[in-house]
Amino acid sequence: MRRNLAETLRNQFFCTDDVLHACIRDGNLARLQTLLNATSPAPDLGYVHADYGPPLHFAVWCGDLDAVELLLAAGADPVAIAHPPAIAAESPCRYTPMHVAIRTGQLDVFRRLWSCAAPESHIRDNHSQGSLLNLAAEQGHARIVEDLLTWNGWHPDLPCMALTFAAACWHLDVVAVLLRNISFRQVDIRQALEAAVDHRAWGGPTPPTPEGLDYYNLQRLIELLLKTLETPFGKPLYGPYLLREAASNANSIGAFKTLLDNGAQPEGPAGIGYSTMHALALPVPVGIWSNGNQVMNRPAIEMLLQRGVSVTTPTTKGVDAPLHLAAFGSDLSTFRLFLTQSTNEDEDTLLALMNAEQETLLHYAAAGCQIEIMEFLISKGLDVNAQSSNGWTPLMCALTPTRNWPMTSGTATTMKTPAESTQAAWLLLSHGADPTIATEEGWTTLHALALHCDLDVRGRVAELAMKFIAHGVDTAVRAPLFTYQPIPSRTFGKPASPPQLDMPWGHRLRKTMTNTRDWRPFIIQASLTPLHWSAQRGAAGVVKALLAAGVDTAAVDTNGRSAVDMAQGSKTVAIRTEAADAILDLLADKTIGA
Repeated sequence: MRRNLAETLRNQFFCTDDVLHACIRDGNLARLQTLLNATSPAPDLGYVHADYGPPLHFAVWCGDLDAVELLLAAGADPVAIAHPPAIAAESPCRYTPMHVAIRTGQLDVFRRLWSCAAPESHIRDNHSQGSLLNLAAEQGHARIVEDLLTWNGWHPDLPCMALTFAAACWHLDVVAVLLRNISFRQVDIRQALEAAVDHRAWGGPTPPTPEGLDYYNLQRLIELLLKTLETPFGKPLYGPYLLREAASNANSIGAFKTLLDNGAQPEGPAGIGYSTMHALALPVPVGIWSNGNQVMNRPAIEMLLQRGVSVTTPTTKGVDAPLHLAAFGSDLSTFRLFLTQSTNEDEDTLLALMNAEQETLLHYAAAGCQIEIMEFLISKGLDVNAQSSNGWTPLMCALTPTRNWPMTSGTATTMKTPAESTQAAWLLLSHGADPTIATEEGWTTLHALALHCDLDVRGRVAELAMKFIAHGVDTAVRAPLFTYQPIPSRTFGKPASPPQLDMPWGHRLRKTMTNTRDWRPFIIQASLTPLHWSAQRGAAGVVKALLAAGVDTAAVDTNGRSAVDMAQGSKTVAIRTEAADAILDLLADKTIGA
């Protein structure tokens, strides 16, 4: 493994103690032998360089078998332990020369070290993930793994761990060697299969990016493991689980097809859980480390539709069929694919699909601000004023800042923007949406619009708020404000997470407000006006519209707090001080003008 080390490490090894390292770096075997043969002064074979460890560790890392032979002949300890940072990389393990040889894949050097001491001497840690066998499996060195398996003293758990590590890193050759040499239990093979399919398997601070050949090896690896299992998909939910994992990475389409072709069922028993089609109804990452790049996995969707998989089967509690999720988060082309290729229901029946809470496809599309899908659904006659079980209309769904995942609420970074909400709202209004319809919780369209923390530089939010007021929405009506609290840090000295600005929508709001066991802390402030909401949430555009309409700025809540008090004390706008400042300036100007 000559790496032009003389050039790469030219700024290393200048002190007298580093002389052996310098010879190894330069490939100067003659001088190295002279130094090792010297008796005065005798070479210090145990000297540990701060970055590169003892001379033998460094020679192994360089892949210099001749230097290794010279050092061993001079008495270097082949099982000495060190932790040279430049060699061990991010590993916290203390390394023997054998560990270094395995990590770097130096087969000849490995065999020399393996032969110069009893295997037991190398096995200082026969129970941990840092063992030689697991390291070789994780690094993908099949021939080294095969050599290690010639020793029969391994702890019984280690080959199982090695199989899982190799499968998780998609090392097909290593898995094949292990299966050929070890008789594994079925449960161990299943664990390896799960590790291979898990789209998060490749980890570490600087993980490699899988290439096309890696994904092909994954496909072959899955085939190999499935053939080894007596009943690959024995449990009803096992097939759907594996398919969901494969579907969650668009690049794993080959693995997905392999699972399907070998009998994996995309759906479990009717009405149980979250199916593969649910996972495919929304965009999925492109690759394991996609940097946010997501696509609709159309090939996988088409495979399921061709097999007659339903797009209307809801989750356990009768909510969120795959078609609902497609309306929320896919594109028009994919949504129409769901409609036209389904073999179980005709298009008219599908368009009329509601969940158990009377939320229509238009509710979902509006909540996701999918403009093209909304236009399509409206053109098909869906009611823009349809109300869910708790009185939510598509307009309310469009206005509420939801995150990009319809089933729960999440962090502010994934929320839809005020621009998206206003665009969707104007579309609905142009088709006759009634902005005066309030929800069962008492929320009006002004309350919902006030949930967006925004300076409204272009005035679009204020324009929409004034439109609502002109249509007769009550500017003084009070409603309870639901707010997620910052989550306290579990690490001493670390600040709490910022407040979550997104909101549950539709029936999810009712469910969340009555759920006292929600893991995210929240508060409910009763009886607040739209101005109070705007002040707390940083909705400067709504404040402008309300002030222009002449609302009472002195109105207080049940604790005697005014809009000014709320803007000053809001944890929500504490992270957007410019929004708080803008609102306080507006309220101050109104007070002075009065």
